[in-house]
Amino acid sequence: MSATAKTDTVSLLLDRDVYEAMLADAAPARAAALEDAEDRAAVAAGRARGLAGTVPIEVIRAKRAGTHPVRAWRQARGLTLQALAAYSGVGKAHIGHIENGRRAGTVDALRRLAGALQCTVDDLIVQAPSLNPHQPHSG
Repeated sequence: MSATAKTDTVSLLLDRDVYEAMLADAAPARAAALEDAEDRAAVAAGRARGLAGTVPIEVIRAKRAGTHPVRAWRQARGLTLQALAAYSGVGKAHIGHIENGRRAGTVDALRRLAGALQCTVDDLIVQAPSLNPHQPHSG
């Protein structure tokens, strides 16, 4: 290995095996830096979109506790059934039936509710229980 100084730069001549070992040692740090940069970009994009693409923590907690997604989103947005009905054009009783699991809700109703709640239709759909045979299920 030799070094030559030229004004503000330094040039190094490395053996190939030393160079490759340095690259291998730096790979995890490069991967972590790239992942951090991607995370920062995703957060910035989310902030630029405002509420779109984010799920409030209270919605996550409520859904984990078994609350219907429509109710979880409605409560997270601080809306009453009456207010959500007025904003979405879906009847108050119909929303109540959806939240209580008596009706699934039509695609049209879910679209209107999602628009009023500033979330996606997918956010309002109840997820089916896991069919994993290795995971016990209640019932």
